[in-house]
Amino acid sequence: MKPIKCPKCNAGEGNIDNADDMCELLGLSAVERQYKSWLCGKCNHFFNDDEAEFPIIEYNLEKMTLSQIADLISNSWNNMPLKIDEYVEAMSQIESIEDKYGDYETGAEIVTYFLANAKSWQGDIAKDVKQHLNNLINNYGKQLEKIKNAKTGQPIQLTGYAVFDKDGNDTGKRFARKEDAEEYTKALRESENNNKKIK
Repeated sequence: MKPIKCPKCNAGEGNIDNADDMCELLGLSAVERQYKSWLCGKCNHFFNDDEAEFPIIEYNLEKMTLSQIADLISNSWNNMPLKIDEYVEAMSQIESIEDKYGDYETGAEIVTYFLANAKSWQGDIAKDVKQHLNNLINNYGKQLEKIKNAKTGQPIQLTGYAVFDKDGNDTGKRFARKEDAEEYTKALRESENNNKKIK
């Protein structure tokens, strides 16, 4: 995201360029650009983010897809490191952490890689985005744990498909998947027929 104007001459956004790019184009060194981030093409003034005025970005993370969050990151993180850009680019191609990116990686893995490498990103937007993405990962992890438990035959209490004994009484066991509940019920029936009880 570029500054909306030059702090020295008030030239508009169209006159503001990334100092790294312009210095490379003009053959200037980091010392010559005073290690600043931005260059005004109108008055040749170099300046940093703390001198600049940026447009206000409005967002509602709860309603945004991963690709939209990736756009928000790109628009608000100035001079994003290349290794981070790769993760953000991957995020821009998926809508949720449950989606697959490529043949192997999930959205959850991409987001985890991003968070692990985004510690240098600071500011209010950065704080909000990181918190939201961490919440998504934590909630997704809980869902995966439930699915894992159901697939391994471990009962999930209180929610899901119920298991009843041969007399129609609720055993109190619950499974996330109907197939697991049916399999458990079948085993329970066999045990009851053999006068054994599944605890």
